[in-house]
Amino acid sequence: MGKYGFRERARARSAWRIAGWSAAAVAAACSVALVIAAMGSGAEPVENAGAVAESGYVSGPGTTIAPVAPLDLPEDPAVLMFGDSFILGHGIETSGRPTYPELLAEREGWSDVRLNAAVGTGFAATSDQPAYPDRLAAMGDDFTPDLVVLQGSVNDIKPGEAAVRSGVTRVLADIAERWPDAQTVIITPMTGVQSYEKLASAYTGPALGKAHVIDATGPESWLPVDRPDLRTEDEWHPSATGHEVIAAGMQTSLAALAD
Repeated sequence: MGKYGFRERARARSAWRIAGWSAAAVAAACSVALVIAAMGSGAEPVENAGAVAESGYVSGPGTTIAPVAPLDLPEDPAVLMFGDSFILGHGIETSGRPTYPELLAEREGWSDVRLNAAVGTGFAATSDQPAYPDRLAAMGDDFTPDLVVLQGSVNDIKPGEAAVRSGVTRVLADIAERWPDAQTVIITPMTGVQSYEKLASAYTGPALGKAHVIDATGPESWLPVDRPDLRTEDEWHPSATGHEVIAAGMQTSLAALAD
């Protein structure tokens, strides 16, 4: 079993690559994403930052899902992260501060992390770029990830639960066919806004297969409503401090899924 957890020194700087689906915001994000920033923030801790992945799954009303096998990653896994403007660091582009994928890679010592992110998208939501299923379908075959992280999006509130469930099902089926040995983690939308909890059932059911789900929506969110300092002025996107909290929470949650 590969080691999992915090390393005092990353073994190598991460080679960041951003898939060609991102809109103009990606260009601004690239200057941040190409170099991993040094850790050390002094951010105020969030007590529930790692409490969202006590199990490896989410059970909706009337739904029981057997826990999947623990994460078992190699020492330095190849990682693909799918997401929206959260991954791109919308709102902190000019700060020079790192995004949560960069911070997580630094914490874990990951040296090959690739991003496929586009503003305004989700499992069902589209902007001038496609939703996750179509972006995944358009990916080439030059990369085989050990770990796929799928970030649920607040953008999916408009298309709704049924459309999101369909998108989740399509993405997981594609991953299973394309990379049968890859391990998958889905993160539900990162918001403490209660109305988004209705999307949680879109991340349940037999279609999840061997995928893990980290519940980051509602009271246990990494971005709780009573912590405005963790969000930018638009009150949705994570601030630089918010990105640090997300990275810490994800590290704790991933470690819990490996137990």
